[in-house]
Amino acid sequence: MLRHFDVCVVGGGPSGLSAAYTLACSNMSVALIMNQKPRSINAGETLHPSALDSIMKMQLLSEFEKLDFKKIAGFESSWGNSHPKFKSSIQMPAGAGWLFQRTAFEDMILKQFEIKGGLVLIGDFKIENRNKWHLTSEVAEITVEISASFLVIATGRNHLNNLSFSPRHALDKLICYTIQACCEDDDMTVKLDALEAGWLYTVKNHNGFRVISFFTDGDLFKEKNPSVIARQLTSLIRSAPSVSKIAKNTDGLLNNSITVSSANTTFIEKAYGDRWLACGDYAQTFDPLCSQGISYALSSGIEAGNSIIEFLSGLNNTLQFYELSRRTQFHEYLKLRKAYYNMEKRWNSTKFWSRRNGAMPS
Repeated sequence: MLRHFDVCVVGGGPSGLSAAYTLACSNMSVALIMNQKPRSINAGETLHPSALDSIMKMQLLSEFEKLDFKKIAGFESSWGNSHPKFKSSIQMPAGAGWLFQRTAFEDMILKQFEIKGGLVLIGDFKIENRNKWHLTSEVAEITVEISASFLVIATGRNHLNNLSFSPRHALDKLICYTIQACCEDDDMTVKLDALEAGWLYTVKNHNGFRVISFFTDGDLFKEKNPSVIARQLTSLIRSAPSVSKIAKNTDGLLNNSITVSSANTTFIEKAYGDRWLACGDYAQTFDPLCSQGISYALSSGIEAGNSIIEFLSGLNNTLQFYELSRRTQFHEYLKLRKAYYNMEKRWNSTKFWSRRNGAMPS
């Protein structure tokens, strides 16, 4: 049986959830499609204080406070200086943010979405008719069919059913190598070190493990052998003024698995079309150095939801305004990204740093 919805949101991350929740709060019929694969758990994520704006807009502050996320104590960094400097969260008007538990946070919004009458569908849905947004999926050997007047794409960096709604452009080649190590320290600070070939980051994960991540360009760090990569990362950690303090037993890191993920800045040419709109990481991705990923995902989803509400009520130019806002935010992010990287002058002649300290893309 075919069931029709006002809006179908594909993607159950912070952006898709905030969009679906915003739409459900306006008494629209909303289907949220989530992948049947286990949700990704991104180790070492933090939640920037700016995310509170979106949480309060959704009127979910009390629910968020119940999660009782651990607060970050401050930042220690050797960025732009060989001697680490520390800044306490007490010195920051809004604090330093929280250790982010993605699953708990997403489940919190998901529960409120269902309370508002939203329907959650889990499965790999395929678009059968792009003109009418007719989607089908096989769930427990039963064919589920839905249609929607509007489609929201919030699938992160992934395409929906291998369909590209708009060309994507990559502005750099940044990748991330991550190690999780067992630790007994109680240090709740974020530590950051600039190195000749990139930068190192460490934070205590919410599960008690310490996460150490190395960011560099994929074409500069081409090694594929895991044991060789582990030895190279160990050497980098030992040379890092801040991170080396907390990761004293670097020999033990050789026995931990290493994950590699994309962390580059990307941008799609157009984030809306005929009754579709993209938000979050599908629309554009940010360098982790700027700490804007989750905050942007939430605000992008809310803005997407409000734009669709206005569009379906008859305001035809609202999607163009959404696109203008997205492009403006991306341009402001590029300026912030350039300012951050320009603070480090020690290796301007190397490939990694010269790529980021040059002219800003138009």
